Amino acid sequence: MRKSQTAFIGLTRTQGGAYDGNAAPGAAPWATNLGVEWDMPGVAGLTLSGRVINTSSQYVDNANKLKIPNWTRVDIGARYATKVSATPVVFRAGIHNLFDKNYWEGVNSPGTITLGAPRTFMLSATIDF
Repeated sequence: MRKSQTAFIGLTRTQGGAYDGNAAPGAAPWATNLGVEWDMPGVAGLTLSGRVINTSSQYVDNANKLKIPNWTRVDIGARYATKVSATPVVFRAGIHNLFDKNYWEGVNSPGTITLGAPRTFMLSATIDF
């Protein structure tokens, strides 16, 4: 029976070897995205959508002493495809960060982190001509 091993690639060739073997800042070991769409029965052209995004914790610095926690975000949306005066039109509405969760989204560079956006409402229309 074999033992399972987790693949890990750490920092290498750092100055003086000070951080060799540490996790790279901003490299989340796990990121999971799950999206679904559902065409509404009885309402031609209407599609509902949802998405869950999960990202594991990440180190902020090369020394692996500062870490941002894991986070999960939920987004929802809808689109309606129709014709207006024989011209195809798609209307879209969406909400990102449905539950208005405060979270650190990621590490841009060692020591620099990005705050996740608050609940965001979006509306758009696409017209083919």
